[in-house]
Amino acid sequence: MWEAALKHRPEYAKDLAEYHDAYGVKARGLKKWIAQARADWIAAGSPTGGPDFPPLDDPPRMLTWWLAHMKHQPSARLLELAGQPTSSAPAGPARSAAAPIVSARVAVDVEQLAGLDLASAAARQRRLLEAAIQSYEGALKNPATNDSTLNLLAKRADDAVERLRKVEDSLAAAEKARGHLVHINDLRAELAPMFNTLATSLQSELTEQLAVDRARSTAFVDRWFRHLRASRFLDGIVPPSGPAAAVA
Repeated sequence: MWEAALKHRPEYAKDLAEYHDAYGVKARGLKKWIAQARADWIAAGSPTGGPDFPPLDDPPRMLTWWLAHMKHQPSARLLELAGQPTSSAPAGPARSAAAPIVSARVAVDVEQLAGLDLASAAARQRRLLEAAIQSYEGALKNPATNDSTLNLLAKRADDAVERLRKVEDSLAAAEKARGHLVHINDLRAELAPMFNTLATSLQSELTEQLAVDRARSTAFVDRWFRHLRASRFLDGIVPPSGPAAAVA
């Protein structure tokens, strides 16, 4: 998989060493950024388009790239290039640092976004989970994969499972609040008396209004309601003799 990632090479206007003045990072450090982009591409299931390489030729975009791919606090230089205040940057991991991350992420024109409902979010998260699992399983089959890479891919798969669980829980809660999601026990409790009432009423009409023999009416009602009685919603709740017992 890494061989496939190496086939994708970033195209920059200058040699890596020439970006030192812009970012204060030597070529060796920039190569690590590029390697991280390749690793993330593999972990995402090698999507079409290749890795998301650091946009070295577009300095203002570098902070957004960093927050998406790196775990460490962005440098003051990256914050400055993105127009973010450097004095408020807290110490510690970048993804737990509220001030710069929030300010960078809200710099989006939300009016231009199409919107994403919970069902679509769950579907997207399932695809991401599938990609993460495939990446992990592919790494397991590769004897050249080291333990560090396996641990990283396993953690990303676990994180994808947790994110999917949270989205699905939120989706279920929203559907339940709208009355679109009903627990099967509640449904069975609603259907059972309705079934008995319908069956009893039909048998009463047959015997009292149409003078049909009780045994024949019972057999008729049982035959017509058999498919409902055998469904998973009513199975075990309404016995086969229910209609007959109701009028006996």
